[in-house]
Parts: sequence; structure tokens; C-alpha cells
Amino acid sequence: MAQQISRGNLSAARFPLISSLMGRSIILPQHDMNYVRNQVFAGGDQDKDIGVPQIFYCHNVMPTEQGYQSVGYNQVIAPVVGAKDFDQAIPLSDFNGNKYLYVPAAGKNYIFDAPNLVWANYSAILNLPNNVLTTTAFVQGVQYIYYANNGCYMYNNTTKNFDAVALTGLIAANIIGIVGANGYLLAWDINGILYWSSATTPTDFIPSLVTGASSGNITDLKGRVVVVLPANNGIIIYATGNAVGGTFTGNLRFPFNLKEIPGSGGLRDKEHVSYESNLEEHYALTTAGLQQLTKTSCKTLHSEVADFLTNRVFEDYNDITQIFTTTYLTGDLKIKVAIISARYFVISYGISIFTHALIYDLVQKKWGKLRITHVDCFQYNYPNLYGSVTYDMLLSLGTTYDDLADTMYQDLDSAVASAERPRRNIGFLQLDGTVQVLSFDLGALNHSAVFLLGRYQFARQDYMQLLGFEIENIDQNSNFAAFVLPSYDGKNFSTPVVPYLNNGAGLLREYRCRVTAVNHCLLFVGTFNFCSTLLRYLNAGKIR
Repeated sequence: MAQQISRGNLSAARFPLISSLMGRSIILPQHDMNYVRNQVFAGGDQDKDIGVPQIFYCHNVMPTEQGYQSVGYNQVIAPVVGAKDFDQAIPLSDFNGNKYLYVPAAGKNYIFDAPNLVWANYSAILNLPNNVLTTTAFVQGVQYIYYANNGCYMYNNTTKNFDAVALTGLIAANIIGIVGANGYLLAWDINGILYWSSATTPTDFIPSLVTGASSGNITDLKGRVVVVLPANNGIIIYATGNAVGGTFTGNLRFPFNLKEIPGSGGLRDKEHVSYESNLEEHYALTTAGLQQLTKTSCKTLHSEVADFLTNRVFEDYNDITQIFTTTYLTGDLKIKVAIISARYFVISYGISIFTHALIYDLVQKKWGKLRITHVDCFQYNYPNLYGSVTYDMLLSLGTTYDDLADTMYQDLDSAVASAERPRRNIGFLQLDGTVQVLSFDLGALNHSAVFLLGRYQFARQDYMQLLGFEIENIDQNSNFAAFVLPSYDGKNFSTPVVPYLNNGAGLLREYRCRVTAVNHCLLFVGTFNFCSTLLRYLNAGKIR
């Protein structure tokens, strides 16, 4: 039979989250009932179970409009020697627009602040449990921090201390958390009572018909309040049994109209809901699945992701041995969700600490996957510099001369607002205080990415002989490597085959081989920016 040439699919919107769930696929449709050709073959719901060979495993890979690319990490904050207690990163800001990074660490209160640009812990609050709930609220230019059942604090960037803040009218030991919305500071307790402050003084909770401060039961609540979060023009109250939306009314006596969100599930942990960006909706992993919620409605989406996160199966790929490892767990995966820059929906997961992250591009509607050990994924806002500023300080934050083109040097004495840059603010906090930022820079040439494409079979009843393949957009100096994973029974992989590099000129890599099997997978590692791949093959005869 004559040699055949086919182009590989790099446009699928999703991929199996467990590699063994990738079914057998074929290159030519013929009369196969599992082959589905949709009108739109890109990001979106139309691509589910497309039935053709495509990506079925990756890590440290992100989608692009043209295909997929490898990604790496840049360290922007150095670790604290000997530290192993960093838990979550919370961006703080003040009335003047100065920004800081804050890590509760059960009361240690780590702050990354100018001018030293290193982690330091100030005004440690003693005898707090390791899992103490920490909430923050930015109201009328002030950012408040609340440790559950302990008290309210505010970071003072002048004295470098955490000042205690009295919330008059509340008993600190009874309050679980706080939230800010529509100029109000709100608090809640273990009994499901919501408190709102004076409309003019956020720390005044003394009930008054004049100031508007008061409280009330959350009547539609089912179960215990887990967290209350700001939403567009209101709040959303997440409980163990449902979610309740609070729409701002402008009424001084009853500033929020509370009603159950129909169809909403319950929440187990405050880390299971994202709210960080100014989107109209939240994304949450609830008892009803992965849901998108507004104050008045919700819908369930990405059921395959919710099933994966609750199936208690953990898979990883060993870059060295080139073998998949599958762990069947007796408990649930550790999970956290976040929204970055109103574009990326991030689901961190791992067995005892976060080791992987699924990232959904809300614009392209395609999934990527990262492998990096971390304790938190957050929107890294490039903390401001103020006071005595040196060029070394600027460079440590990734600031370039071009970034300061419109900044006069005397302006540096007051504040330097490092502008947010798209695709450069997905931050990962690690246990020792290291902060890594996801890097899309292909010039690094040393990414540790893994990408598997397949399973390629000519026809159901025939063997296929792979003669070679071509990959575009590979830098000659990168650490890129390619392998062929043949399967002689159609399901299980055999020993990887190293193809011969016939042409490596420019951005093209052409490989040749002669591997006969039921189906084949292409394994790529290193640094790449895929937009196209071509396969050359022959029909090698009947299987039986």
C-alpha cells in the first residue's frame, strides 16, 4: 500500500484526565461509529469525545490559539531558610495603592514588603491552630484581616506591625470571618448570623437605626456557613448544604436581600471556591459538582473534571522512566481553586500537598496542565516599591527599563506600581516561601514539559507501520526530545522507541522510524510550541 500522510490534531478542547481513559482511535473514519466530525473543532463543548487521535496526557503544557506550548517557572521571591510553614498567599493593599504579599502561617504573619524585598514575620499572634480560618476584606481603602474566633488586624506598612482593630459591637471569639462588599464590612458567626457594619464606619457594628449597623439570620441557609465572599454588587454565602446570594439593595436597614441560589451545592472548604477576579460569577467545587455561580443562579459544568477530582485516583508520569504511575487513594485529593486575571481558572490538586494544577483558559476554552509542588496558586501582583529604591530592587521584581519609560526617578520615592502583565502573574507559593511565576517564555529553552499525542491507528482491523513524523516550531538549541510509544495489543504501551532525527534545520524537526504496532503514541518532552504535526505511515496488514 502507498505511504499515507496525515496531520495530527492539536485543537482539541480537552483531554482525558487519566491516560487509561483514552479510548482507541483511528486516523481514517471509514464506517467507524465512534468517529465524530463536528462543525467546530476548537475550544468549546462541541469537541467532547471527538473520536480521533489527540492529546491524552501532558504536564507543564498550556493551550494556545494554534495548538499547545511548553511552560516553565521563574522564581520571583526567594525562600526563607528553614521555613516549612507557608500556607497561603494573600495580596494586600492600602489606600495609597501600595501592595504587599501576606502569608498567615497560623499567626506568624509573613509579609513581603519594600524596601528589603524578603519575607519577614511581624507581630506574631501566638497559640493559633494551624488550620485557623483567615479571611480578609478591603473596605473604604483599608484592608482588614480576621483570624477566626480571635480578632481583627490591619497591616501597618509604616511601623511594620499588625495592629489590632476593634470591631465594636461584636464578640471577637464568636466571629468566624469577615468580608467586604458595597462599602460595608460584614461578619458571620457559627450560628449562621450575618452582621453588617455602619454604612460610614466599617468597624462599627453597634446596632443603630441611624448608622444602619445590624444583624440577621440567614433564613435560606442549609448547614454551617463555610465562607462569605464578595460578588458583583453583593455577596455569596457558601454553606455545607447550599449557597445563598445577597444582592445589594441600598436600603440602610436591610442592605442585602438574601435568597437561596437554586440548584447550588454545598461547600466543604473555603479553598474550593474562587472569587479573586472581578467576574460576575464564582467557580466552586460543590457537592453538586463543579459549578459556576452568580448571586441568583448557578450551572454545573466540566463534569469530567469534577469526577476526576472525586474519584480518588491519582496519576503521574515519570519523565525519567517514561512510565505512568497510578495511585488509588483511600481519601480525597487535596484541592484548591483560583481565578487569575479573570482569564485562567486554576484547580490545584495533590495527595497531601498540591503537586499538579489543571488550568482552564476561559477565553480559548481549552485546558492545560502543570506539575509544580506548591501550597497556593494566586494572582501575583508584583508588590510595589516605595522609599529608597535601587535598580537591583526593580530588577528583582522583573521590572525592565521599558516598564519605567513614563516614570520619573523622583516618583520612585513615593511608590512604584509595577503594572500587571498578562500571562505573567500566575504565582505559586511553595512551603518554604519561594514564589514561582508561570513563564510562557519560549526563549528559556529548558522547560520540563511532557506531551503525549495519540493513539494513532490506520484502521480497526489493521496494523500500522509508522515511518516518521514532523514537528514544527522547535528551536534548534532547546532540550526537546521525541519518542514513539508503540502498543502491540492496542492498549498497553511497549518500550519507547527513539526515532532518528533526519532534519533539524530551522524550526522543523523531521524524524524517521519503522515501527509496526496496532497503534502508536508520540511522546514529546522539553521545550516546544506546537502548531502542526505530520505523520507518515503504511497499512501493515490484518491484525487477525
